[in-house]
Amino acid sequence: MGQGLATEVATALVGWHRQFADHVPLWAYVSPGNHACTRVLDKVGFRRPGAVECRGEVCPPFRLPAGAEPGASLG
Repeated sequence: MGQGLATEVATALVGWHRQFADHVPLWAYVSPGNHACTRVLDKVGFRRPGAVECRGEVCPPFRLPAGAEPGASLG
């Protein structure tokens, strides 16, 4: 449990996105209560602009702003 594989994969994805498609926002959606995924997305630079409904539940979307540094705040 908690071996860092998801963070490693997400970091690689963000790196690829930065290199080839940074002009396009990257979005991720997380099921409510999935705190591990939420932490991974926070670590690699995703931000939470609001909430959307998915499968009848409110799901927090995450957006990776162009050029955002991991761990940077929106403010």
